[in-house]
Amino acid sequence: MKSFDDKLQFSYGGIYRTLLTGLATPYLQFAKIWDNTEKIDVLLFVLGDTTTRRWSGGITGVKSTTGTTLTKQGVLAPQHHWLRRR
Repeated sequence: MKSFDDKLQFSYGGIYRTLLTGLATPYLQFAKIWDNTEKIDVLLFVLGDTTTRRWSGGITGVKSTTGTTLTKQGVLAPQHHWLRRR
């Protein structure tokens, strides 16, 4: 993961992809925790405000869109060293 300017990006398949934009600062703090409900590690991160954000590492491709619908194209396999089932 990397953050710069107003973006947070992650690497997938050797390419950096944008996870969030519009960040007030590129300085984030991260913590990996175990989600006992989902039975996976998740990544928590904060920007110095009152919001705690969470990401499971899951990503998908977009198959199609309309004005009110987004259809996903499967779930891409996680390639994050911090994300794993135990």
